Amino acid sequence: MFTRSTPPSVGIPHSEPIAKSFSAILRVLLIPTVILLAIYCFHFSFYRTYFPYEDDPALLHASGGNATKWFTEGYSKYFVVYPEWNVPRTDFLRPGVNLIVRLNETFFGSHYFLYFASFFLAQLLICALIVCLAQRMGVKEQWLFFVGLLGAINPAFIGEGLYNLSFQYDIWSGLFAVAALYLILRQWYGLAVLSLTLAVFTKEPALYAPVAAAITVYLVHRRRLPAAIMLLPLLVWAWVWKFVFVGTPHGNYALQGNPGTLLIKGAIQGFMRWPTGVVDYHVVRKILFEHSIAAHLPDLFLLLINLFLWGLLLAVGVKFAKAALRASPLSEQDRLVLAVVIWLAGALSFGILVGYDSRFGGSIYPLEIVAFAAMIHSDRQRLTRLE
Repeated sequence: MFTRSTPPSVGIPHSEPIAKSFSAILRVLLIPTVILLAIYCFHFSFYRTYFPYEDDPALLHASGGNATKWFTEGYSKYFVVYPEWNVPRTDFLRPGVNLIVRLNETFFGSHYFLYFASFFLAQLLICALIVCLAQRMGVKEQWLFFVGLLGAINPAFIGEGLYNLSFQYDIWSGLFAVAALYLILRQWYGLAVLSLTLAVFTKEPALYAPVAAAITVYLVHRRRLPAAIMLLPLLVWAWVWKFVFVGTPHGNYALQGNPGTLLIKGAIQGFMRWPTGVVDYHVVRKILFEHSIAAHLPDLFLLLINLFLWGLLLAVGVKFAKAALRASPLSEQDRLVLAVVIWLAGALSFGILVGYDSRFGGSIYPLEIVAFAAMIHSDRQRLTRLE
């Protein structure tokens, strides 16, 4: 049961009947379902005749053979399938991606349009999860339709993954991360650990999730042992990376150069790019050197939006911090908002450090949509203190 520091009848909104809540979610999910189906149908002629190209042969090669090499070899020989790139340069450990590819191959063979169908299904599941999360945080039904709509067309999905099988797995890692948050809030800790494990072993942008999960369980549910258990997937990933994964002595082609310089440069670029993830951070340098503000007004406008969103997130974080320092108990819905903010902070911090492109926002965008919907369109006063 949910652990409360106050009587359950005080400050806790009454839950809607399960049947009514479920029917509302089904109504809302009609919007993303229709949108995703329309996008899939629009591209179906391309999907029906799709043949692996660019990174696809490397991905299929890395996912073939004995599954043991997914953990020992990983992506270290990813590009050696190409004659022009015969030196291993990719130190990635992504057995979750290998598993998804293997399952697609097993069930669908060379019918690649069904590979894309599974990708669209993953996106629909993300929409369902964020709608459920937003509903639990008191977002009114009319605004849930916008949550589902934005989830279906977020930039992480509307990108290279629509046209290339090799760029679809940030959505899968995002699905597993957001699912873990939902399972934690339902206090289904065992399933949450499984989902976290799938997330971190699918793609590196989800490495924040176990830490966010541990903090969430401790702060929201006040459960120490389950909070510690949430770190297990990260510890297992680190152990596999250190003692099982062989990798390559040639390093990682995506991170060439001095680590300190890369970290500083990535942080500056990442701060300018996010939270929207669509800002061209080169625009600042162009303005400084070319002195041409008028030519870059759209980018400047997006940059101002980013600064506003950073300010809003900072303000929310300060309010929660003040409430914590005063030991002021929060309502249940505020605790749910706190959990989403914790996860969003983790996802964004990882994105900032490496200056991700928008397609890496598989969990960032869904969490942003839920967080901002809850902060703006909830049907109760934010940060309500329990009297």
